[in-house]
Amino acid sequence: MFKRGSWLAAIGLLLAGLAACGGGSNDSGGGGNTNPPATMYVSLPTSDQVAVYRVDSSNHATNIIGSPFTAGTAPTSVLVHPSNKFVYVVNQGSSNISLFTPDSRTAVLSEILPRTPAGVGPVSMIMNNAGSLIFVLNQASHDISVYSVNASSGVLSEVAGSPFTTTIHPAALALSRAENFLYVANVNLNSVSAFSVASGGALQAAAGSPFPVDGTGPFGLAGGASDHFLYVVNQISSNVSIMTIDSTTGALSEIVGSPFAISSSGTTTSVGTGPSSVRLNSSGSFLYITCAGTNNLFGYSVDSNTGKLNPLTGSPYTTGTGPSFTVITASGNTLFVGGEASKSISHFTIATDGTLTSVTDMLSTPTGPSSLALTH
Repeated sequence: MFKRGSWLAAIGLLLAGLAACGGGSNDSGGGGNTNPPATMYVSLPTSDQVAVYRVDSSNHATNIIGSPFTAGTAPTSVLVHPSNKFVYVVNQGSSNISLFTPDSRTAVLSEILPRTPAGVGPVSMIMNNAGSLIFVLNQASHDISVYSVNASSGVLSEVAGSPFTTTIHPAALALSRAENFLYVANVNLNSVSAFSVASGGALQAAAGSPFPVDGTGPFGLAGGASDHFLYVVNQISSNVSIMTIDSTTGALSEIVGSPFAISSSGTTTSVGTGPSSVRLNSSGSFLYITCAGTNNLFGYSVDSNTGKLNPLTGSPYTTGTGPSFTVITASGNTLFVGGEASKSISHFTIATDGTLTSVTDMLSTPTGPSSLALTH
């Protein structure tokens, strides 16, 4: 069984072995810190559970009665359908997908069985904006499962041709904003695979794919609002590659000077190590990178013409131990950070200039969180 946290620790060994052989919803930033009340779902892989919290307008989270709820083995990723009627959890250890229906009044989860089979060792999943397709990245079987979503029942049906083969040890996937291309980070091959996405969800590898990345250990991806650039964080070399996207073919090429160090500005420069996730807001104007090696979060403004990054004032920001993911609320004024090692979720308010202010109301989770999703 593959565990995502263990995988992070093992990347260096896997890369060394190859060398010996020759080889969540974003939105625009905004002032204020008020959000509509929501429900938060958090996957807990080491306890095989999903925790559920009520989140008030000040982002204070309260555990609901009965939480956490049992999922499959080692749930690593959670999604909420745009209708808020269905919650999906991908289970890495049992290689399947759980479908839950939340009670509209209490938020209590009820699982709809049987679970949907996935490939071997699924590590992450994403959904298109319409909620009609789900893409699941299977790390151990080196492929991508694609499912259509029944809007009435939430039941998943695998599309024709699925699963679609990708390269060995894929680590992360991302849809372009136009949802016509899908990208996969290949952690051991220092490359990114590109696929075109048909209207029914079928994938076709782009000509020339996979595309090389100059950094080592690409582990996270984020696409800009204009679909001109793709940002790739490299876990081993601790830097970020910026790649241009061919709008017709989806092909990638690294910009001049890439990869760039993950660092702050000012008289005393801080450098981040072990980047574990990357997140853009929906306007593509701000980008945030978690660094598990230094337990902090780096923030940048994005040059819309060149794609280059400029450190935000006050960056880096302190997080919990082992930050592994970020989520921005739909209103765009709050950012949540999951601390896998500290078993916590911290949050920050986002100013109009993208700078962050830490809120002391940190949420403790029963075990280390691996992902988070909020109702829409």
